[in-house]
Amino acid sequence: MSFLSSLLSSLTASNSTTVARTYLSCNGDTIQFPVPPAKFDVDVKQGNEIININNLGELNMLGKTGLLHMQLLSFLPAQDYPFCVCTPSDPYTYVSTIDAWRTSGKPARVSIAGTPVNYAVSIDQFKWGEHDGTNDVYFTLDFTEYKFIGGAVDTTISSTTGLKDRTDASSISNVLQSVTVYPGDSIGDVVGRAVGKTVSLGTNDSKILAAYKVLAKSGGIKVGDIVTYAKSSGVLKVNGTSV
Repeated sequence: MSFLSSLLSSLTASNSTTVARTYLSCNGDTIQFPVPPAKFDVDVKQGNEIININNLGELNMLGKTGLLHMQLLSFLPAQDYPFCVCTPSDPYTYVSTIDAWRTSGKPARVSIAGTPVNYAVSIDQFKWGEHDGTNDVYFTLDFTEYKFIGGAVDTTISSTTGLKDRTDASSISNVLQSVTVYPGDSIGDVVGRAVGKTVSLGTNDSKILAAYKVLAKSGGIKVGDIVTYAKSSGVLKVNGTSV
């Protein structure tokens, strides 16, 4: 079945009561795609990890969610077909707008009515072209979820760039790395995972050696302890208490 046939079938199906109106916005502007997508796919991976612990064997450690990836396929009509959900502009007006957003350095937002799709995204790939001599422009858009640091957008406009920045951008230097102590872990194992480097007794890294000595002098660590390391300040904590 062709792309157009598939689209017409989905729009005219007897059990279809709503139309998936699709929008893309960026920099305060929004476009509505005149033809709903015949297909869109969303996928996300979980950062789970299999580790091997002495005396226990393999354990499945549950991680944090990865970023969502989405692909959207449709076409930009060169005429006002009866199945269009809004009056279309010239196809290349859409192409020009999307391409400008792709290169703007700012996140976009994609939303599809009647679905959970409402994501801030980067535009990773924009593929478009004419296929059938009708001057309709078929396209594929690939997106990756964009997460704002601090969970919100800073509404302050920079006097230098005239643009809005991510909230808490300075917090990048204060990232905390937390690790849990497991059976068979040595102090070196835990410090190495917390600071993100391999620890050996012969290392010359003063920060790692200092962290190792502090933990040893404080009485060591036990299974279940949470060790947290602030990369910018070098502060090391066990169960929330500085050591």
